[in-house]
Amino acid sequence: MSINLLIWFVFIGAFLVIVLLHEAGHFLLARLSGIEVEEFGIGLPPRVLRFWRSRGWLRVGHYRVEVPPNTDLPFNVRQALGKQVLVRMRREGETWHLLTIREPDSENVIESAAPRPQEGDQWELIAPLHEAHLGTEYTLNALPLGGFVRLAGENDPTIPGSFAAASPWKRLGVLAAGGMMNLILGVLVYTLIFLQSGIPLPQVYIEEVMPNSPAAQSGLQVGDRIVRINGQEIKSTTDARNLIYANLDRPVEIVVDRGGALISLSAIPGSQRAGQGALGILMRQPTTRISTAEALLFGTAATGYFIYRMATLPSLWIQGQVTASEVRPVGIRGIFDIFSQAVEKDVAEGAFSAPASPDESLPPPSYTLSLIAALTISIGLFNLLPIPALDGGRMLFAISEIVLRRRIPPELESKIHLAGFLLLLIFIAYINLMDFINPIQLQP
Repeated sequence: MSINLLIWFVFIGAFLVIVLLHEAGHFLLARLSGIEVEEFGIGLPPRVLRFWRSRGWLRVGHYRVEVPPNTDLPFNVRQALGKQVLVRMRREGETWHLLTIREPDSENVIESAAPRPQEGDQWELIAPLHEAHLGTEYTLNALPLGGFVRLAGENDPTIPGSFAAASPWKRLGVLAAGGMMNLILGVLVYTLIFLQSGIPLPQVYIEEVMPNSPAAQSGLQVGDRIVRINGQEIKSTTDARNLIYANLDRPVEIVVDRGGALISLSAIPGSQRAGQGALGILMRQPTTRISTAEALLFGTAATGYFIYRMATLPSLWIQGQVTASEVRPVGIRGIFDIFSQAVEKDVAEGAFSAPASPDESLPPPSYTLSLIAALTISIGLFNLLPIPALDGGRMLFAISEIVLRRRIPPELESKIHLAGFLLLLIFIAYINLMDFINPIQLQP
């Protein structure tokens, strides 16, 4: 497989998994809460095919009539609610099974007065259609980047069994479930990374020194362990990188352990060294293997730290501790570019190669997995923001109903979400346009 094809495969596959798990969270909580799900779509419309429609049921007169799987009714049942319909059904025990249904002719006023049929008999009935629950359609759609769940009556509380008719606690749970599934996926991906790679020890070694770089000129050597930078103890490559980039074009004191002896060196990280880093070094942290339980704990902690980091990024940017590119939102093009770099790094390290022998141990695709974890957590957090049209914005209305014991009129809520959706579309269009006008530049 060529590297370009691999990049596209990983990019689309990751997006599908992340979005479908998000939608699966909504779907599962809705089903558990008794809220009807009309469609679970893989990809975005237009529809390509329907895999399956689950069993449904109708309330016709005083009878509950079971609708077989993959049954399409010949008219719009939502528009027919409250109107008379003609059904032909079969009795099996105490259950009625639908055979056919249609709207009766206007002059057809026959009322069924036949004796209650025996088991296995067929019976025609004309009566009002009170409820219609047609099961869930599982569909495949044309655009591969995404998926969706269509809940019955999302903004219409008059529909029985609909989302809008559910209690605020149920609506709150269904809305929160999507983002929570993204966060759980983040924990699992980080857990997988820790299981494969182990956890880093609090030691940072220099793995490569580039020729004619500030590091080479200062006397840093491959194999040196970085002990302190400007008096601050170094326990991770992140610690070292943050201190280096906080002192661009200024001398920094670097204390290294070389063969058991502590050596103090001075170097000036350069701000104009594109492609080689400010000092011109590659750093490495040794790791140690851990158990599955320990990996799960570290995966949870890593997810929590990522959430904390996202929450504090704006203040860190204001304080000048992170660059503008680190807080800049990116669109599909930007995410694809980052995926390309992550996959290329993992390919260069042999992560996607076939082992030469059954006993050969290959490095895990850590760059790609780390990016997937970051992406799913970011999507989960973004959807939980209290912005109209997002899950978090809808959650805000459910919370206000719980606190105030009074519901904001659904018509007004729908208008607010529509306005939020339009503004969100403008924002998304802007950040995607910026991906082309000013492509994101990642620091090595």
